[in-house]
Amino acid sequence: MAVRLADEGSALLLGEHANSRKPWQGGRAGEGDGVKFLDPQHPFFKPLWRRILTVVAPAAWGLVELSNGASGWAILFFGASAYAAYELLFMFERSNREAASTVDKDRSPADDNGADGGDGGD
Repeated sequence: MAVRLADEGSALLLGEHANSRKPWQGGRAGEGDGVKFLDPQHPFFKPLWRRILTVVAPAAWGLVELSNGASGWAILFFGASAYAAYELLFMFERSNREAASTVDKDRSPADDNGADGGDGGD
């Protein structure tokens, strides 16, 4: 349990945030889904060339490390490249379809016609 101090500046010094989310929890305030290491739904990864470059760059660096005799680092970068290939090339369409269906499922029919959800007022 965190102790609240009188002023907000002191709370920030103690590592508390106004929205009580930690920096490593990711997302916007109110979202509870945590951090994703590689998010295929991010708009940055929409062009194919960026997804391919994200896969090729760590693989190329893994080759550099392997040629220098650093097999541990090479394995790490090859693993990162394999993970990126799986998420951004093989599962890209599926994860986008799932994200779209989740958004459609979360929308209520009242959202379509502009109603306030039928709660009857303020």
